[in-house]
Amino acid sequence: MISTPPGPSPDPQRGEPPVHRLASGRLTFRREEAAVSDSLDVLIDDQIFLMHARGGISRYFAELLREFRDHPQLGVNAFTTVRWSPNQHLRAVDPTVRDLPFSELSFGWKAAKRLSAYPAAGRERRARPDVVHSTYYNPSRLAEFPGIPKVVTVHDMAPELMPELFGDDPHLAKRQFVDQADAIICVSASTRDDLFEVWGEIDDRPVVVTPHATSKVFNPSAEAFQPGYRYVLYVGSRDPYKNFGILLTAFAGSAAQGAGVRIVAVGGGPLSADELALADALGLADDLVQVTASEDDLPGFYTGAVAFVFPSLMEGFGIPVLEAMSCGTPCILADTRVFREVADDAAAFYPARDPWALRAALDDLFTHPARRAELSSRGTERAASYSWERTAELTAEVYRQVVGG
Repeated sequence: MISTPPGPSPDPQRGEPPVHRLASGRLTFRREEAAVSDSLDVLIDDQIFLMHARGGISRYFAELLREFRDHPQLGVNAFTTVRWSPNQHLRAVDPTVRDLPFSELSFGWKAAKRLSAYPAAGRERRARPDVVHSTYYNPSRLAEFPGIPKVVTVHDMAPELMPELFGDDPHLAKRQFVDQADAIICVSASTRDDLFEVWGEIDDRPVVVTPHATSKVFNPSAEAFQPGYRYVLYVGSRDPYKNFGILLTAFAGSAAQGAGVRIVAVGGGPLSADELALADALGLADDLVQVTASEDDLPGFYTGAVAFVFPSLMEGFGIPVLEAMSCGTPCILADTRVFREVADDAAAFYPARDPWALRAALDDLFTHPARRAELSSRGTERAASYSWERTAELTAEVYRQVVGG
């Protein structure tokens, strides 16, 4: 059975109530003390919070925890047993979670990732939730919580659709998690369609689309990053499927480069030797800047940019697109199904593998301020239609469905 929700709705103003704790014997884990009497206890497992310091998947689960905590009327008592984590998003939602010792060092980081593959710790195993929501696909975690309804979120099907760009499958036992789940959530209709394309139609289990959203800090009034030059923005990792090189090729010789505009790449680690060599060959050695930004600073990079470019060939949703639109930053996007779904007519699109078309889009946006203003206005309007509260509402419906409620 396929369930596609109506379009997302605006996010109402929300407060930040304190995190509550409930002690149960020698165990402690975060649950809402003033829970609705018929609330479902839902365990958000610890896998992703031990694997990633930040990123779209862990942000998604941290925001679900926040929304269920802040909106008890949704009837979901979501909790996690994580006590120590390198994950910034989880620690922002629950300040009582401590940073994992030495996680900033390579050996500490490797230890954290290994922990995520181990069977659940004692307090997680002894928790008896109504539903378990898996945050990743470690095969050693498949046998946990027998007899308890399970939900899994599929964030993208990139490794299955583009295996040549991934090597060993990074999603491990995703197919097995999908096969054993009582319901499957997809973060976009495009991802749902990709799942069906790769694995065929799911039997009679629900497959539900619950879109992403962004934090309130992403807005047009965020204080702009001002480096002393104008810039085109790229955000995120630069893995092969992200197609970052096409941006360099397109930018070289563009009207923007000729006017002294630079490329600022936020995140993704230092530029690689290959990226530096390509930039040098294209005459961009002085026009390409890589920076690392905190969550607090990231909105300012969007609001300060002339444009945001996302050339990725494959995304499950594309959170940076929504962040950019929320900040009123004009977007130039690869013409893919998911970006059309997320941005609709609020972005400029170009054929995904055509650098000359991307250059033309850059030149058009750079030389026409009215076009930039138009896309900025459309983007903020489009972004306002997404909210984490709506995502949580749709997710709560999935939980109730798998327990027969």
